Amino acid sequence: MLTNSLCLVSIALLLGCSTGCHKRETVTELEARATRLNYDCRKSSGKNFVYRTAAGFSIVVPKWASGSLRPEQYDQDCKLTNIRLVFAWDAGRLISVQQGGEFLAPPEFKVPEQYDSLVIMLDFKPPKDMVSPDNWEYCKDMHPQFNYPKFELRMCPQFKVSANRQPLRTLPYNPRFEVINEKHPPYSVTCNPDYFAKVGVDNVHEAEVKYSCRGYWYWRPGAAGMFDLGSGKVLQKLHLAMPAAERLLNTWVVQDDGTIGSTLPTH
Repeated sequence: MLTNSLCLVSIALLLGCSTGCHKRETVTELEARATRLNYDCRKSSGKNFVYRTAAGFSIVVPKWASGSLRPEQYDQDCKLTNIRLVFAWDAGRLISVQQGGEFLAPPEFKVPEQYDSLVIMLDFKPPKDMVSPDNWEYCKDMHPQFNYPKFELRMCPQFKVSANRQPLRTLPYNPRFEVINEKHPPYSVTCNPDYFAKVGVDNVHEAEVKYSCRGYWYWRPGAAGMFDLGSGKVLQKLHLAMPAAERLLNTWVVQDDGTIGSTLPTH
């Protein structure tokens, strides 16, 4: 009787798997699928790859800066849904950092031994499905605010706080920062509160960041994401590094006539 019951259970499991179970993809199979998609979904053009994005426009990315993308970075129509780009920020210059060893960066893109790292993680989606740039101003209704015009910087509470809340170390609250200018929607940044233990409201921009601060950035319709910038006095570099990134990425956008370099508005 027990044997018959076990047989029935085994048959049920087999029947269930025949309709609902999927074989787990091996590492080798995953790598093969990634290779196939990278071949099918991006066009090789000299030293660049050309990607069609889910945002409705195409971009060119240097091969050494792109590397090999994972299958989940493409949608069912072979359009790019996200990409991770790494740059070296050195003395006001932004340099694409080589990703992987398959494609080597030209000598003129040599990365210095010491530099600040800027990692941009962009998501692409139809513009109608993306949060409007008008809603990216986080600090607008948060108080109290402090402004640092030299660095186009504004500080506000990361969370809504009560008037009776005790100060966080030397600051009145756990801070969030925004870079404000008239040419671009605000982008906001948060850092580990430990970095502000030795600074106050008046000199918060002097804080030394050991690793990085994370920001949220709107590039253009259908393209936005996160970035990590570090280390050092990150709050003094934001208003320089991110506009440099925007200018560089704009030169990667492919126009409808095939020319490269965007004239589209960012918002």
